[in-house]
Amino acid sequence: MRIITPARIRAARVVAICADAIQIGLPMFFGEGFMSPFQDALDILVCGILTGLVGWHHVFIPTFLVELIPFGDLAPTWTLAAFIATRPARTSSPPPATEQRNPPKHATVIDI
Repeated sequence: MRIITPARIRAARVVAICADAIQIGLPMFFGEGFMSPFQDALDILVCGILTGLVGWHHVFIPTFLVELIPFGDLAPTWTLAAFIATRPARTSSPPPATEQRNPPKHATVIDI
């Protein structure tokens, strides 16, 4: 398993935030129609950079597909994907120890 340093996490998050800011803030350059190749090139570049920084993560697939939908780039999908891919891993804690209660030896049983 690849160790991801805090610097790589910060870099991945900054790249994703910048990509979403460009796509949302400059729609005249990343619009639909004939400008779509620029948007697609940016998406491929961002996916490659994020994969290089934090390794492959399954959340990149739906993010890339949403970016292909018209006006799907108006949501900060790369930012969300980067934060999901770089969130701390859950550590599995051992199950809580169950107290085994032994019945008292002198217990009386009431039979009804």
